[in-house]
Amino acid sequence: MNSELESLPAEIVDLPLIRIASDLSLMAWEQMLAWRPLLGASLDASIVDTKTSPNDLVTRADAQIEALVRGYLNRVRPHDLMVGEEGSEAL
Repeated sequence: MNSELESLPAEIVDLPLIRIASDLSLMAWEQMLAWRPLLGASLDASIVDTKTSPNDLVTRADAQIEALVRGYLNRVRPHDLMVGEEGSEAL
């Protein structure tokens, strides 16, 4: 991730929203790597829930990563609105 930022002009990299997006993408990626061995080739019922119907699935990884993103954004941008896919209300 840092190498991608290094290739951008300094005036862009120094923008606070670019920094936040970069930090979040790295944190989310690290969480996905941690979940990857548990997700495997087939999804086990212990890590999958349904949302609005039996066909509307969400893994615990999805929910955890969205919670991570929401928590970080709530700390660094407390007045911004965030709408997520995994059923949480707008912040």
